Amino acid sequence: MAKSFLEKFFKYQPEYPEQNACSKITDYSIKLDQETRRIICNISFSDYVDFDSVEAIEEGIKNAYELSLMRISPHFPSDKFSLSRFPDILCELKRRNPLGYGFFDNAKVSEKLHVVTYDTQSELVTDDNELIANLTVPQNDTVNIELFNGGKNLLEISGCDREISDIIHDWFGIYRTINFGGKQEMSIGELETLIAPPEIDKEAFLRREAPPASSEQYQRQNGNGFGGANGYNRQPAADPVETANSVFTDEAFAEVDYDNSTAFSGKMRFDISEPEEITGTITNFEIIPIRHVGFESKNFTVCGKVFGFDKRLTKKGDKYIASFFITDNDSSLVAKFLYNAEEDDKYSPLADSPAVILRGQAAPDRFDGTLAVKPLGISKIKILKRKDNAEEKRVELHLHTKMSQMDATIEPADVIKQVKDWGQDAVAVTDHGNLQAFPQIMKAARKIGGIKVLYGLEAYFVDDTARAIYGESNVSFLDDSFVI
Repeated sequence: MAKSFLEKFFKYQPEYPEQNACSKITDYSIKLDQETRRIICNISFSDYVDFDSVEAIEEGIKNAYELSLMRISPHFPSDKFSLSRFPDILCELKRRNPLGYGFFDNAKVSEKLHVVTYDTQSELVTDDNELIANLTVPQNDTVNIELFNGGKNLLEISGCDREISDIIHDWFGIYRTINFGGKQEMSIGELETLIAPPEIDKEAFLRREAPPASSEQYQRQNGNGFGGANGYNRQPAADPVETANSVFTDEAFAEVDYDNSTAFSGKMRFDISEPEEITGTITNFEIIPIRHVGFESKNFTVCGKVFGFDKRLTKKGDKYIASFFITDNDSSLVAKFLYNAEEDDKYSPLADSPAVILRGQAAPDRFDGTLAVKPLGISKIKILKRKDNAEEKRVELHLHTKMSQMDATIEPADVIKQVKDWGQDAVAVTDHGNLQAFPQIMKAARKIGGIKVLYGLEAYFVDDTARAIYGESNVSFLDDSFVI
């Protein structure tokens, strides 16, 4: 006997709503790509299951099996189709076409069904009033969507009408022609307003509160529309959010020492004497702390170390979409920009996580509304590291590496590099109750040379003479039972 859906995905333990949805599964098939860890399931349900439940099942299985993608293609009985399914259909449209966002807000939907009628006196009808010939319906049944925001031409050019029709057929096995009515035109200003990023509470952002809930979290009201008094209102859920404050409570600091060509920002110090230009020109070296960059910041300059550089080629293959983070060890920012593919060599140094001085403009990200920086100029600079200026160098005799859990974070090999940079001749490694750092320390010391490693241990002593058995009884140590 074939396994049920939940038996097949036994690692997935659904909550009650998703378990109830899974109980309606009558048949399923699985397409698995092991290399990319992607699964697509075609699932037939005996009754309608809402989009939120299907999405929750996808997310649960994805997390349980550590997949890169889990997608369910649902199939429902055709008689389960109704106009009340359209909010869910639009959720699926957003997966297939980005224009599913915004354009259908406050729209209203209605359906025009074509009913075949016949004359009972016709030759096509028997005495029992039954049809004896096939009649052809002149056209498919039509779903009319009255647009509130306009944009009919853009939606039709992008194929949204065909996408909605395909979703209805994929889910319910029936055909519907989609017709856009209502407001037809849309001005440039209205389009910019529609696609504008969500409003951000700047004070909340500075307190590091969670961003607003996504448009997928909505509240449904009774009616046949997608918004307003007679429809479906999709509003961010008013769930409480947790705050995460910075571990640094002291005042942010940034300053340039022009006499020594150095800059201080956050918890880091930089050499700006010989900046190497990557892109743009930086003439103003009056930097501000990264922590002070906000949504209103225009044409500012910061210093920091780059990390997390990422780039992706566009579909046309002529440009890269790039992003990276910059930190001064007090706060961090994300920078996002676009550059031509033939300039890839110019931006390649960012992949090496250098220190940079960056001139940019801040604005909400157009996709998620979080703070992002558009670089106007980037130049490489050098980090000025802490130095040991003592005439007589010390030797550290008590040092932990990341092998001492919850007590240190430094990589064993980095210990040797740091000792060498400070001009010290030796160092002791004394991790808590283990010797796991020894091989890496030994290899690093041999590679760098000139450093004597003192292999040690912060050990734990136990009094092995302490009494372990109390009480008096004439029992056999090997045969009788003991309570420990």
